[in-house]
Amino acid sequence: MSRLMSRLRQRLETPRLALRRHRKDDAAAIAEALQDWEVARWLARLPSPYTKSDALEWIGVATRNWNQGRDYQFVVCDRAAGDLIGHMGLRLEGSGTAEFGYWFARQAWGRGFATEAARAVLDFGFRDLALDRIEALVIPENGRSVRVLEKLDMVPVDRRQQRFDPIDATLEVPVYAIGATDWRDRVKR
Repeated sequence: MSRLMSRLRQRLETPRLALRRHRKDDAAAIAEALQDWEVARWLARLPSPYTKSDALEWIGVATRNWNQGRDYQFVVCDRAAGDLIGHMGLRLEGSGTAEFGYWFARQAWGRGFATEAARAVLDFGFRDLALDRIEALVIPENGRSVRVLEKLDMVPVDRRQQRFDPIDATLEVPVYAIGATDWRDRVKR
């Protein structure tokens, strides 16, 4: 195991949330959340309908990718209730860049959880992984996610073709990004 891997935090905490690595016993909660069309329709790489078997397969992939230093995925849990309410992670794209992605169960919407968890994950990316840039792709009609990215001071920098399996479409979508210097300046404010 590399020095980087041995010093990476396996758990992130915010005032209301705990972000941790996936466990097999998360599969039922993940599948339940992703069976909700209002959650699934905004996601790119996702079988639909989503089953517990799909969740177990994803947990295995996420674990292997973490151990290989390719992906850093977290489940998001409400610290007060202990419930799994979402997922958030970074997939390394090479040359100091990662793609940021997430979803939250509908009962967690509108409570600021996505922004709170995203700040922790972006900080993890820039501090722990020493990334230069973090990007996120979003369907523009997903106003909630656009607002989260804007609250993180991510800005649209490009457009990219992306396949969205649940809606069976390839769309040209904006790429939002923030660099390490801008993130550090933001954190100082």
